[in-house]
Amino acid sequence: MSIKMNNGRVLSALLTATILISTITGTASADGGVCSTESNPEAGSSGYPLISNIDDILADGKPVFLFFYTDWCHFCHQQMPIVDELEEEYAEKLAFIRINAGERPDYAEEFGVGVLPTIFVISGKNGREYVKEEITGFTEETGLKEIIALEENTNQMTVVPETQGMVTSPADPPGDDRSHSNITITPMADIVTLDFDSYADKTRIDEQYAGQGVHFLNDYKAGQIYRASPQITAHPNARTSPNVLVNDFYDIEFGSSVDVPMVIWFEKPVTGVGMWLGTTESWCTPQATVSIYDCRGSLLGEKTVTVSSAFNTPLEVDDPLERVQQVVIDYGDTTCPEAIDEFAFRFGAGQCTDTTPPRVTITSHPKSSVENTPGQTIKGTVVESGILKSVKINGVPAEFYMSFGVYYFSGKVTLKDGSNTITVLAEDGSGLKHSDQVTITLGVPSSASLGQFHLTQRGIMQNKACDVDGPLVAGKDAIARIFLDVKTASGMDTYVSSVEMKLWRREQGVDKLVDTFWGTIYSPFLSGFNSPNHMTAIHFWIQGDKLDSAGEYRFEFQPYVGLSKVGSPLVANCGGEYFTFTETKPIRLFIMPVEAGISNPHHTENHLRDYFKQIHTIARTFPVRDGYSEPWHGKKTGVYYVEGSPLRLCDGTEAMKNKYGWCSGTGWRWRLIDRDPSGVLRRADHEKVYDYTIKDQICDPKQPTIGGRVLNNGVVGTDAAHTIDFVPGLGIFRGGAHPQWGEKKHYVPIDEDHDGQIDRDDYQHFISEFFDEDDSTTPRWTTDLNKYDHGETYRHFVDQNGNHCNDRKSGKLLEPNADVVHLWYNANKIAFGPASEAMNAYNKA
Repeated sequence: MSIKMNNGRVLSALLTATILISTITGTASADGGVCSTESNPEAGSSGYPLISNIDDILADGKPVFLFFYTDWCHFCHQQMPIVDELEEEYAEKLAFIRINAGERPDYAEEFGVGVLPTIFVISGKNGREYVKEEITGFTEETGLKEIIALEENTNQMTVVPETQGMVTSPADPPGDDRSHSNITITPMADIVTLDFDSYADKTRIDEQYAGQGVHFLNDYKAGQIYRASPQITAHPNARTSPNVLVNDFYDIEFGSSVDVPMVIWFEKPVTGVGMWLGTTESWCTPQATVSIYDCRGSLLGEKTVTVSSAFNTPLEVDDPLERVQQVVIDYGDTTCPEAIDEFAFRFGAGQCTDTTPPRVTITSHPKSSVENTPGQTIKGTVVESGILKSVKINGVPAEFYMSFGVYYFSGKVTLKDGSNTITVLAEDGSGLKHSDQVTITLGVPSSASLGQFHLTQRGIMQNKACDVDGPLVAGKDAIARIFLDVKTASGMDTYVSSVEMKLWRREQGVDKLVDTFWGTIYSPFLSGFNSPNHMTAIHFWIQGDKLDSAGEYRFEFQPYVGLSKVGSPLVANCGGEYFTFTETKPIRLFIMPVEAGISNPHHTENHLRDYFKQIHTIARTFPVRDGYSEPWHGKKTGVYYVEGSPLRLCDGTEAMKNKYGWCSGTGWRWRLIDRDPSGVLRRADHEKVYDYTIKDQICDPKQPTIGGRVLNNGVVGTDAAHTIDFVPGLGIFRGGAHPQWGEKKHYVPIDEDHDGQIDRDDYQHFISEFFDEDDSTTPRWTTDLNKYDHGETYRHFVDQNGNHCNDRKSGKLLEPNADVVHLWYNANKIAFGPASEAMNAYNKA
């Protein structure tokens, strides 16, 4: 809590008084023990009269206990009986006033009530402002009695001028014309105030205040990235000139203070903390959250305020049981660093015992590993809910910071030859310790040799020492992969940090450097090696333009550790050091579009992308150059494509039959395209029907299907599995049903007339016979579609010989079939008729 003087300056009681005026948050609950003042939609100003004249009561020398509540706030209902009991006990000493904030929101606004319940204990006035104590949230009776007891022990108050900074006497200072109440604040000698002015600008703070029992978490180390480094900083708006304390960081890109708070801890419990908050960045006004914890990491209190570069935001957070041992000041995900001034505290009488040790985990190295350089950075985490006092790596202090309640440490070590045991030891504020260990073997590379060499342009590799996937083609992307056998001087397996490949092309008997490539683990974007396992598959990605000229090429590899070469260059040799890349003839691709060419405006972006993706796949698959183009552009590509005039599909009309010779019929069987304006083709939900009792009778015992059946009473599906969208301007191809594809003996009925139902107008084209389960004589297969009911088994052919198969000979049907099968035959006449003729004409030309 703070006392606000008549000139607008807020003076923390921690800095000025023998009484500790505090904001008590009360008993913790799932939602903080408070109700928002915005929770009541009916809140408004009524004609309710003024409950009491607070000034008159204070003039009579009686403090006021002011209680704000609402009828809808359940925490207020919990607080109400406690206030009733206090009134019975203190009625002669305090004036109790209850205000329903729902009925008088103007009173609540005047007192700055933000949450409910809120209690003010008003002891007097200082000019036009009340000297008051504010208690927010549900509070136990003991906490309220402590506040009342403080008031009973306070008789007079005097306020010193702002220039003095501390109250030293109950008498008015010279020249001060401010009015005062009759309450006296006497000096408190055991309050500690850190104004940060005794150290020079840019001084980094960690243990400088250890003699006063306070420590600042600081992960700074010269030449390294750091994220939380409290630093003395000169600032024009410092509360006491010239300095403030700023949570400095390395830089915004690699090591900022985003979500990394300023952390302060005390050797002994304190009653609470007070401070001025601000920022050194004029462009930001972040939300600052100050949290206090005991030695176990239990949250004792928390406040959030908005701060600015004016450093005019005071804040105090206290614990009535005086158990505070850690303070976390966090500006959240902003890049504005935390900054404070006039940090004050008082050691208290609280007690705290921590019995849970920290938990250390080394994350930078596995339990056992091999490293190729002596200098290593050891990183990891420490989980400690309370105070983390120190982290040491092999006895040497390491830097660490906190983020989201977890501590992150890092430190450098220098390995010796052979095996090295690295121990990280963490100690918390209670002296409890925990450690983690890893074993790192230093294997400095002494030699390297090629264990395997692979060269491919199709991505096909075999497990052998020399693997060349020929033919090798000029102008085509290639991958070179090597297995590098790296040894230490003692013969132990180790690894190198990087491998450089030089590609040479032989021209007139002289090798000329084409380009240099760096090896990667697999992806072109993962180039770092950190274990011997990475030596088994080092990839080099070679663009086709580097192999543009046909001829002989040589591959040379140089391993490195850092900037130091390991051995001499290694040259790939598979029966010779040179590999021949030849020029091949391009593929000449003729594309026969159906209905519309690639330039048709109805084509979607996805269609165009898929169109060219397939051409690209052809160029990548065949031993030709990469790339594709139309032949008249004169480019060197592996595929030249030409698109013919669109082939029109028969639509079953007499006009189409007369115009195009390949449409030799009319009607449903010749309607190969659907151009319905809805742009949606819907099919029925269906399933296959099996009969395992007839496997001795069926033509193929391995596929005992006898047909299919329509589900859901013929209602077509509307989900993605049962619909196909198409562009009405282009239409959709109707390919029909192959008569003998695997175990399919039925074709899924389609809503041909687009009326949302599979009815006779539709299924007459898909069903040749069905098993009539409702036959009055005996269930049997029949072709009388007047008797068909959805759910009965059907098939698209008439099984005349009883073998449950659609019999054909030399591609010709031997049994009657539904229209949908004949549709397939007619579609094939188009595909292998005019389309084939156009392709043959192109090839001849």
